[in-house]
Amino acid sequence: MSGAPSGPDPRFSVVVPAYNSTATIATTVRSVLAQTASDLELLVVDDASTDGTVALVEGYAADDPRIRVIKRENGGVSAARNTGIEHARGRYVGFLDHDDAWLPRYLERVGERFAAHDDAGLVYADCWTMLDRDKRVHRLTTLQDHSPVDPDARAERFLEQLLRAISAGSSSVTVSRAALDRVGGFSAEAMPSDDWDLWLRIAGAGFRCLGTGGEPLVLLRETATSQSKDPALMARSATATMRRARERLEPGSAARALADARLAELDRELRALERPSAWQRLEAGARAAARPVVRELVHRRAWRAPSPRVRAELEALGELPPSR
Repeated sequence: MSGAPSGPDPRFSVVVPAYNSTATIATTVRSVLAQTASDLELLVVDDASTDGTVALVEGYAADDPRIRVIKRENGGVSAARNTGIEHARGRYVGFLDHDDAWLPRYLERVGERFAAHDDAGLVYADCWTMLDRDKRVHRLTTLQDHSPVDPDARAERFLEQLLRAISAGSSSVTVSRAALDRVGGFSAEAMPSDDWDLWLRIAGAGFRCLGTGGEPLVLLRETATSQSKDPALMARSATATMRRARERLEPGSAARALADARLAELDRELRALERPSAWQRLEAGARAAARPVVRELVHRRAWRAPSPRVRAELEALGELPPSR
């Protein structure tokens, strides 16, 4: 481990799980160091990378004592995040994937929300999604695409929203140490729905979950690999996560009824994926054949050149060359 901690504990701990991340981790690190709220530590948890990830991050750490590299045996992203939580000294712990980035005011706005609400256990922000191949940005933000909940919602309201669909990905969320101490960290058995599982547990424990509101403060990177998730794996994970969430809810409550309905829906989706009928197999084949054409049409309609503001942020992060 590099960069042993010294001095008073920071307000924010930023946990970045990393594995073979040389193509993107520099942008991620730079985005954290550029935060207007500078009272932070950056914990890059290397999950046994075989490339130059460690050397690259240690180069930044040599110039900034706020950065620590924590090395561990390969165990997956949940275990890496939990290792970061164990080493975190901050009152608030933010999670940022190794290929995503925060815009400069992310932690500032998150800190304002925590300061205004003592019962807050989780603060999330809206996100832009960027195609890695050409740096075009999706016309909808993540919350526009997922029916955003009131950013000042009480825990019960946010829980109901989460039971319908996850709308806050890991790179957009910072949680309080108090919430983590109460409900624990990420569950490996919930992968790849481990972030959804944790948010459900935090809201279910009665912690308030707040949005930053306003402009998106997170940049999500979409790559070819991020588009190739196994639908059946995702459905099994979501079903198991919803089943565990349901068991924690009070029988007869509105939240329990929502969980029941969502679980029935997920069960139907899973059965269709695991035991498709002849018609469903034919439909799946037709979709696969049409996918390249549909992808190109969607690309043209849904993805746009970044706005001047977003372009300026991408230039500052080194994702785009400076405008002439």
